[in-house]
Amino acid sequence: MRPPLRPFEGARRLSGHPVPHPFAARLWRTAGAIVFIGGLLSGCDSDSPTSEAGIIMDPTGAIEMEVGDALSVEATRYNSSNNVSFSSSNPAVASVLPSGSSGDRFNAVIQAHAVGTATITGFVSTLATATLDVTVVAAPSGQLPTGVHTLPLTEPEALLLLNAAGGGFAGLTGTYLAAFAGTPGFAVLDLLTNQVLHQPAGLTGGPFFGVAAASHGTRGPTDPAAFVAFGLNGFVLQNYHTGAFKPPVQHPNRTYDAFPAGGTVATDVISFVQPGLGAGFIPFNGSIYAPTSEMLDIPDTEGEMVSAYLYDDAPGARVLILARAVDSGLFLGQRGGGAPTRVLSLGLDGRKIRCTPSSAGGVLCGVTMFGNDRVALVRWDGMAAPTLAGFASAGDGPVDLDLHALPGGNIALVTSGFNNHLISEVELTPGGGVVSNMTRAAPAGCVNPGHVIYVRDTAGLKVVGTCYGSDNYFIDPSRFSR
Repeated sequence: MRPPLRPFEGARRLSGHPVPHPFAARLWRTAGAIVFIGGLLSGCDSDSPTSEAGIIMDPTGAIEMEVGDALSVEATRYNSSNNVSFSSSNPAVASVLPSGSSGDRFNAVIQAHAVGTATITGFVSTLATATLDVTVVAAPSGQLPTGVHTLPLTEPEALLLLNAAGGGFAGLTGTYLAAFAGTPGFAVLDLLTNQVLHQPAGLTGGPFFGVAAASHGTRGPTDPAAFVAFGLNGFVLQNYHTGAFKPPVQHPNRTYDAFPAGGTVATDVISFVQPGLGAGFIPFNGSIYAPTSEMLDIPDTEGEMVSAYLYDDAPGARVLILARAVDSGLFLGQRGGGAPTRVLSLGLDGRKIRCTPSSAGGVLCGVTMFGNDRVALVRWDGMAAPTLAGFASAGDGPVDLDLHALPGGNIALVTSGFNNHLISEVELTPGGGVVSNMTRAAPAGCVNPGHVIYVRDTAGLKVVGTCYGSDNYFIDPSRFSR
């Protein structure tokens, strides 16, 4: 019979793995047990080993962790020269990795990833085992769990926030829904619990570079909606209609970007970019989202089209199109209009354009310049040619970015250095002037952060980003967390 649970006092924070609250407030354990082939040794807390091989693990029994927590566990072997190994019955919920050894003592780290249960086992070859039952619960009060988290995808790329706080999208319900793209497709997760809520199987067209989404209406459970996963061999369009997801439809031709009009998923149009063909549009047609034949193209001599920002979903809306080149150009076009015209020259190897409404009027846009390690800052009223406000420095190889309005009218911008694993956050005036620029290392365990977004939870602003080189994602407090 298992001893009654009692508070476990030995848990501690691990460097690089911040947790919302001290472990001692919520971790529990049972008395230690030395486990032998024949079962439990009589007198669980005895320090007197027998001649049989054995193992004792501390903590043992049962504990509770929150998503994002990390816990150190120690296993001590007896009467054996075999190393202690560790395993998890459900690594998607709680994984375990060795972290060193000293004599007969072997250490490991348990990382809580998603709500659920898992059993951690320490074993000395086939001679003896000890187990620890882990229950992972959500972080309290709607606070996103900081740290590095697992994904059901490899080589993750761009991500998109689907709801700000609570509610749903396309019949999916959760507190902070986000869509991630990677291999072999895309997945929708609740960032609060790391639970996978939607992941269509059998997608072709990858590798995928990102995912866009749109909803006609209030993003309620019955409102029509759509996902667009785009990549090397085209884009996949999956509609949600009459309360159900429809089969994904593959559309050919390499697609470098897709993004909802106005930067909000509550829109009736998604724009997309196919180099050599043009910028296209996927409007809501009264029943579903479906691409039209319209393409706004630029001459091949101007470079390779990689990104676009459509001002809103109104008929005849203007669009800014980015072409990457040695001298990357920004082009102004219009739905239903003629060929786009070059309006700005921004620098080497442009990658993404993203914008947010500004209290100065119109929108303030950021354009990542991968080859110059900087972000171009652009003002645009949605009609006339945009103007260049200046530049903000970034890490080595910025790919994606996000902008977020701050109290008082200033604007926060976040981007990442893919090659040197840095996160840069810039405070901007409504007109695009740089107030301050701070850079820090990506959280430990994140390699090649390529895409980042802002998410506001009940504790403040967070940065959420994907880690291409380590197949995971991170949640980190923003410098503008309040």
